[in-house]
Amino acid sequence: MFGVLALAHVLSQFLRHANAAIAPDVVVEFGLSAASMGFMTSLFYVMFASSQIPLGHALDVWRPRYVMAAMMMASVVGCVLFATAGSYAALAVGRAMMGVGMAVILMGSMKILSGWFGARRFATASGMLVGVSSLGGLLAASPLVSFTGQVGWRAAFWTTGGVILAVALLVALLAKEAPHTPVAAVVAPAEGAAEGAAEPSASPSEGEAGPKGYGLLLRSGAFWRLTPLIFFLLGSLFATQGLWGGLFVRDVLGVKGAGLGTYLTTMALGVTAGYFVCGYIADRVGVVRMALIGASMFLAANLALVVATWIPNAAFVLIVYGVFGFAGAFNVLFLVQAGLAFPSGLTGRALAGVNMFGIGGAALVQYGMGVVIALFPQDAFGTYPPAAYRTAYLIVAVGMALALAVYVPLARRVRPAGNR
Repeated sequence: MFGVLALAHVLSQFLRHANAAIAPDVVVEFGLSAASMGFMTSLFYVMFASSQIPLGHALDVWRPRYVMAAMMMASVVGCVLFATAGSYAALAVGRAMMGVGMAVILMGSMKILSGWFGARRFATASGMLVGVSSLGGLLAASPLVSFTGQVGWRAAFWTTGGVILAVALLVALLAKEAPHTPVAAVVAPAEGAAEGAAEPSASPSEGEAGPKGYGLLLRSGAFWRLTPLIFFLLGSLFATQGLWGGLFVRDVLGVKGAGLGTYLTTMALGVTAGYFVCGYIADRVGVVRMALIGASMFLAANLALVVATWIPNAAFVLIVYGVFGFAGAFNVLFLVQAGLAFPSGLTGRALAGVNMFGIGGAALVQYGMGVVIALFPQDAFGTYPPAAYRTAYLIVAVGMALALAVYVPLARRVRPAGNR
């Protein structure tokens, strides 16, 4: 069951980040600007985020594995549209359909895991799931660059569509729900609920309608401290790993081809390591504390990229990409907080509410960075000056610093390490 869920999430991660590897080819073939490429790529996250509310309710009402398998069919259609696209509009629709299909994978997986793992192992299990699935980011780096160099980016998406179809069938058959009550129903308000989250006793029953359940989230102080930070953290991570990381290396360092894949692979390896480590430690020293540490590291990595635009150094950027990916992986702890803060009847909606802000951040940050970068003139080879990336990452860093300040009170209110 765990393996099938992880495999589905591998595909989700792959589609999220694939455009970073194919961006140079697609930009040349369709003559796209940075803003156009950013908008098209961000549609995955726009549709991903906009699907969270109805899907969160669906996961609380119907069997998650069937909801997941059905939605994955949309990604199959999206891959086919993308692979056969003859226009920018077709690319955009295909990318949007991929986002719709993959919108349920993480939420559905965590909903199922919450029933199989105890409260003190939920963060570890969630971190391991996303850690294994981050192989998708690795596959979307050097392997995808190499594969597209041999058979073209269109063939890569034909292949991906076929794999998604097969995995959807495995999810429907093997990703069974636990027979007992999910963890969130029996846990007292966790660290994520330390300030204003709903108490289980005041929460609705398993079958209460979606709008009432989401009302509890909107009245939760902890919810509004979580969401701004995951907006900028996940937004910057996905925007960089999924698109701008490759173009940053090309334009700032002058690296192209297979060398570009090395940087993306380093970032993906950092993400993988971060996912495996963060949950294990968080279950021992506290989810909120580890989330705060990870977010602080990530902010520092964003600022380091700003510095790199002034002093371009290949070794320095390679190290920063590794740290950037490692710290960015701590985003999963915000979802763990959401999963532990509300009872079982609201687990899907709690995850959906927080995830909506995270994926919404991915869409808006990715597109916004493209708009900022496009304000600067391209040279004869279609590259943007370092100042373009400096400005974009500095804006993101300022936003994240403000969000971090909003989140800090949660860390001050949690119980001593080891007590949940």
